[in-house]
Amino acid sequence: MNEEADSDEPEVEEGYDEIDQILALVKFDPRKKHLLIKDYDSKTKKKLQLAANLVKRPGIMMFDETLDYTDEKFMQEYIQVLESISDEHIILVSTGVLDVAESIPGDIVV
Repeated sequence: MNEEADSDEPEVEEGYDEIDQILALVKFDPRKKHLLIKDYDSKTKKKLQLAANLVKRPGIMMFDETLDYTDEKFMQEYIQVLESISDEHIILVSTGVLDVAESIPGDIVV
């Protein structure tokens, strides 16, 4: 019985390691991990949404005005993450803001 429990532990740790890697990829502030989601600012919520999508490993990812009306730094960080995963996913981004559309690389559909 104990052998089964011991064999399960690495799987749980691996799952947490993968989640931590995804949170690091989206530049989620680790100090905010234990806060309630309702207490996150809008940028942190967007990062968490992206991380939740990456955990599911979808073939297609759609973003509806996710980057509209965000600051330049956040937009560039978010686009950098999208670029880094664009080989593994089809990424569609809708936006009504020309600056956002122009800053998205060609391998991501706008």
